[in-house]
Amino acid sequence: MAKTPSQLKNAVPPCFRAIIDPYPKLEHFDRVWERFESKCIYCAKALSRGNRDAFCYHLLPFAEGGANDIGNFALTCAKCSDEKQNEHWESFLRKKVSDENLFRSKKNKIEKWLKDNSEEHRLISEELRNALAAASSKVRAEIDSAVKDLKAKRRAAFGGPDSEQNSDPNSGENRHEED
Repeated sequence: MAKTPSQLKNAVPPCFRAIIDPYPKLEHFDRVWERFESKCIYCAKALSRGNRDAFCYHLLPFAEGGANDIGNFALTCAKCSDEKQNEHWESFLRKKVSDENLFRSKKNKIEKWLKDNSEEHRLISEELRNALAAASSKVRAEIDSAVKDLKAKRRAAFGGPDSEQNSDPNSGENRHEED
């Protein structure tokens, strides 16, 4: 659960995206693990389920129309996931794999995965992506406005500056709220 306005604003786009592009059920990810043999498709690092170093990552990023279809996911390690970001899978694979035969083998494996799952591979139109961005921006602006109003009411009721020392009972440490 979001504890700060910033966390709330960051949660808006994924929540809205789930409306137009639902995430696959967890059991569907078994196919990804099996197909990629519990190894990162880019660097071949062995991965274990439940570890924070393993991700089912989009091959085609949302920014390019990639959907949350199971056929648009590949298994990656945390390092490759961080490095790839929104880069197209093929250009990233080219950077990671210098041996031409290994590159072709991995590329063929991904392309076969995409082909085998083509009925589950949709593209999210630019129109829908723009609608999502607009809806997210609108809600984020409303959150900013509500925060501003609440801070003004707090000042009126209690006096003092906008920024106060707050204790987060769940973290065991003090934090300085600036949102």
